[in-house]
Amino acid sequence: MKKFTFLFISLFFIYTTTSFSQRTKNNLFYQTKIKNEIKSPENSSRTVTDWIYYCGDPAHSIGTGSAASFGCFIHIPASSLTAHDGRQIQEVMVLISQPEYVNSCELRIYEESGSGTPGTPVVSQSFTPNPDGDWTTVFLAPPYVIDASKDLMIGYFGDFSGGYPASSDDGPVNNDGNFMIWNGSWTHLNDLSSTLTYNWNIKAGIGDAPAYDAALTSITTNDIVSEGPVDITGVLMNFGTNQINSFDLNWQVDNGTVQTENINTNINAGESYSFTHGTQWNAVSGNYTLSVWCSNINGNGNDDNTANDTLTKNITVINELDVFAEKLFTPLYCTPEENITVKGKIINRGENDITSFDVTYNIDGGDESSVYSVTGVNIPYNESYTFTHDVPYSFNAEGNYTVTAVISNVNGGGETNTNNNSVSKSIEVSNSKTQRYVLLEQFTTEQCPNCPPVLTTLEEHFSENPYFIMMCHHSGYYTDWLTIPENTAHLEFFNSGESTYAPAGMFDREYNGLDNDNYGGVDPGPVFWDGDNFGTNRIDSRYMVPAEVTVNIDGTYSDNGNINVTVSGNFLQDVSHTVGVSLWITEDSIPANNQAGADNWIHRYATRDAVSERLGDEITTSTNAGDYYEKTYSYSLNDNWNTEQLYLVALVSDINNGNVNDRTVRNAVQLKLTDLEYVISVEDKNLENISVYPNPAFDKIKILNVKNADVKIFNVTGKMMLHEKNVSGNQFINISKLKSGTYFAEIKTKNNKIIKKLIISRQ
Repeated sequence: MKKFTFLFISLFFIYTTTSFSQRTKNNLFYQTKIKNEIKSPENSSRTVTDWIYYCGDPAHSIGTGSAASFGCFIHIPASSLTAHDGRQIQEVMVLISQPEYVNSCELRIYEESGSGTPGTPVVSQSFTPNPDGDWTTVFLAPPYVIDASKDLMIGYFGDFSGGYPASSDDGPVNNDGNFMIWNGSWTHLNDLSSTLTYNWNIKAGIGDAPAYDAALTSITTNDIVSEGPVDITGVLMNFGTNQINSFDLNWQVDNGTVQTENINTNINAGESYSFTHGTQWNAVSGNYTLSVWCSNINGNGNDDNTANDTLTKNITVINELDVFAEKLFTPLYCTPEENITVKGKIINRGENDITSFDVTYNIDGGDESSVYSVTGVNIPYNESYTFTHDVPYSFNAEGNYTVTAVISNVNGGGETNTNNNSVSKSIEVSNSKTQRYVLLEQFTTEQCPNCPPVLTTLEEHFSENPYFIMMCHHSGYYTDWLTIPENTAHLEFFNSGESTYAPAGMFDREYNGLDNDNYGGVDPGPVFWDGDNFGTNRIDSRYMVPAEVTVNIDGTYSDNGNINVTVSGNFLQDVSHTVGVSLWITEDSIPANNQAGADNWIHRYATRDAVSERLGDEITTSTNAGDYYEKTYSYSLNDNWNTEQLYLVALVSDINNGNVNDRTVRNAVQLKLTDLEYVISVEDKNLENISVYPNPAFDKIKILNVKNADVKIFNVTGKMMLHEKNVSGNQFINISKLKSGTYFAEIKTKNNKIIKKLIISRQ
């Protein structure tokens, strides 16, 4: 099991005396034991004779768990360099144990002693960490010549997307071995937390300038190239003391043919040579590894250091036009006759921007659906786009099916690679299973500077996952102007006395008895720190569990702010636990007053009120498979809330007033308030008598009690499917071209309107 240490930056020491704390980015680091066996570094250069370092064997990975930028350094006092005056630091070995979290990384050398604000580095060289999380050797180009009168700070500065990338030993700490650049200043790791008494895994290699040393310092061929002839370009430097007058330049793609060219040119000591190989690479689309190396220096192989002769680079070759159908967001489970929205994601893998494409889908390879055309978009290379087909699908019978979406007619045609234009997903149709909507209840406040980065990650996941519902409780780390009594009452879910924190989340209120955030012990309640990928992993695991109950919201809202709502559904399995219905109101897109840690922050899905009892109104009827339940609520909205951004969240959960770890949500649903049937309270009283007949309907409907009405019928995605003008009560509207499913009829008379739900069923 990973072991983690909580680290408070001195700025936040005051918070440890309260019952609140924050967990992530700006005020904590974690440590975890290194997973992989780390190989002992070897002298990779024949000219390196001495190493300076303070670390023992790699033992810990250290990081914030979320996006952060910081540096790790060792200090070499001038007094330790006396014997090396005039020699070279030729290479530096660093260990970054989680390279997958590295956005960018630079090797840096400062001529200073590590106090105050860092100056300008005398060496700043970008590098790519070893992808295996092992030692990385960075060859300095050119080597750094030591002036023994100057202190040196040697290490790396990185921009990290999360995780725990910085590797250290297990101590004891040497004060020269654990320097950091944090928030723009020099500090020590153990100044940030007295428990992190370790040294960074950083080693500086010192040697004398060799007589002959040809070094390949860069491959300048682009990372991404188009199909066709590609130039192999780069830079070679002379790090030796003698002149180079000829060498062989070689390149190879993967394990293909080696291409060699002899180059005759004079390169003096310390000078560089930019090359273009005489043989081009005839590239086709795909991902490759390009290797380039020099050999046969001066015709006799004189090279005192061959460790810097070879470089590799990952190259992606792309078509001009190429779309990749990445995934579908259709559910894993549904019941017969339930409408399924076909939603998916594409990525542009081609050189040209994607401006349009068509989408169709089929079930088990059968007939293709109608064409849904996406136009007016601009999708650059490697960017994604989420589409939703405008015609949902419903299955007639139980069984296992495969939904396949097909992308075609990209930019009007001309795509040559269509092998990646389709994506499939299995779905189980059963009367006893339906897709779960995972409920995230997030604890956040405006005082919490660490909440925005975690929420941003969760919101990105939310934007792609139609089966994920978010509610934000403004509590956990003090309170703010959006806090309501239910938010503070909900702190009981931490199950840790008065100790709470933010950001934090719980998912379906389920307690699983695990250490969900790798914090070093079992979570006491269903709430845990959901930064890094801990929250999204929990969402995905709950998504895989079918729901035990269906949840529906139906009702009306009026222009005077009154809502009348019925929450109902059916049990799909026998439920012996006491369960109840909860109904909440949330508001999206609220501008923050003063959010710590972020400018121009927008609050998402803040809980405005609990319409029901906070923990639910008990269902007193039978809860066996097939049984129906129903709860009805009336509520008056606050005039200060933005009606257009209000949502209703209904859920069915276990009720146990004495145990917060026994309140699992069995399913939930979210509905935008404006999707309810809208009724007029004044002016045109006749609108209250308007109805759609028959409902459910087969192939035609009448709108009763109207005259000269304008009628629009929308599908569940909001697309208008039918528009009829001047409709009167004795007039039929033909709906035979609409598929079975749920629709909304918007009926306007003069300046007023009403929205009625319409069910089309042809069974």
